[in-house]
Amino acid sequence: MNRRSLIKCGILGLIGAVLSAEVIGITTFSSLDEKLLNGYGTDNFHGIRIIGSRMFIERTIQAIDYIERIDFESYRLVIGNLKTIEQENHWEGTRVVIPYTRLCSDRVSGAIETYASGLVHEAKHVELYRQGKEFSGAKGEGACIEAENQFLAKAHYTQIEIVQALETKYWDSWAFMRCR
Repeated sequence: MNRRSLIKCGILGLIGAVLSAEVIGITTFSSLDEKLLNGYGTDNFHGIRIIGSRMFIERTIQAIDYIERIDFESYRLVIGNLKTIEQENHWEGTRVVIPYTRLCSDRVSGAIETYASGLVHEAKHVELYRQGKEFSGAKGEGACIEAENQFLAKAHYTQIEIVQALETKYWDSWAFMRCR
């Protein structure tokens, strides 16, 4: 096999791995085993696998229930796009597996509207990704904040100032990369 063939096989293998990661999630068995050994549990709620502490699982179930009660369109977005929601203590937040994103723990433990809207935001990222649209950067974040604001409006909760948020380019900051 020549060098060009090896590179082609490597690229195709990488594409296959990425596609597989989307189907089965990014969580490795050893990662899940470690979490279970450290007292984490798993639950399946409305087709979404939730991995974390009992409190985290209950809070996530509350948030999904809340989304369903407030805005069925946002609920469909969440259950149609999020397959795994995982507590991520290393980053002190939540990891939504497809694609890899984070929500800070203060968002999880704060107002239910805040956590629920964060799940709507992350589900919109996944939807954009699956549709082959721009899912990151200013355009992707703008679309996700719009979806989040639609939910927040129906919840009668303070909405995010989109222009102001986008001007900060928060997605480029180290703090954002560590915890969102």
